[in-house]
Amino acid sequence: MDRPIWEGIYDSFDSVPKIGNGFDGDVWIERNIVKLKNLIQSLESHSEFTTINFSNASPLLLLLALNYAGKPAEILDVGGGFGDMYIKILNSSQFLNDLNYTVLEKKPVCLSAKAILKHYEKIFFIDALPESAKFDVVHIGSSLQYVDDWVSLMNKMFSFDVDYFVFTDFPAGSNMEFITGQNYYDSILPFRFFRLDSFLKFMDERGYALIHSTAYLANILGSHTSYQMENFEPELRLNYSKNLVFKKALY
Repeated sequence: MDRPIWEGIYDSFDSVPKIGNGFDGDVWIERNIVKLKNLIQSLESHSEFTTINFSNASPLLLLLALNYAGKPAEILDVGGGFGDMYIKILNSSQFLNDLNYTVLEKKPVCLSAKAILKHYEKIFFIDALPESAKFDVVHIGSSLQYVDDWVSLMNKMFSFDVDYFVFTDFPAGSNMEFITGQNYYDSILPFRFFRLDSFLKFMDERGYALIHSTAYLANILGSHTSYQMENFEPELRLNYSKNLVFKKALY
């Protein structure tokens, strides 16, 4: 790879020199449609579960199995793409069929995903959060780092009386928080690195306690690897993103 994944340090999302269509472009959309169709084929052909769920993906699967097997539950997947996590959930357990699974995504993705998953009655796609709702679990996978006003987004979801927040591939550690530009094929996207202790404080102040934390081995442009950030000063570098699970505190 000729260029680093991330370049530059910026004061704001607006100051990042955005180029290209990013996750609205054909590369991302086509890759995710293929991935979704492969997952559906594996599910409907009754392939072995391990062929679909071997990944460093999300503690969401285990959380649901332990807490919601055989029970109805409302799940919100923020930036959930074409809904492939829902297919993984169905393939992971025969006891998770009563979930209502809502994906928050951009409108073009919603339209394409609805067409592909039209025979699945319990997955829904929305391009804006509802004014009011109740969700048992919110999953935020590889997405909050691309949201400029992430605090407002989180505050809105806190109003949904959420029991668990699950973060997958969340870029936070002992590094300093900063905004940079992510090179994604022919695009440059604004990207935020979080400081973990500050984010834990943010969640704690809103009544959510961390109950699980693991390193996430990211798939970067087709390779599973640690973050390559040698072009940044040591205090800005992060080796691995995180999987984090927060539970509504009892106090």
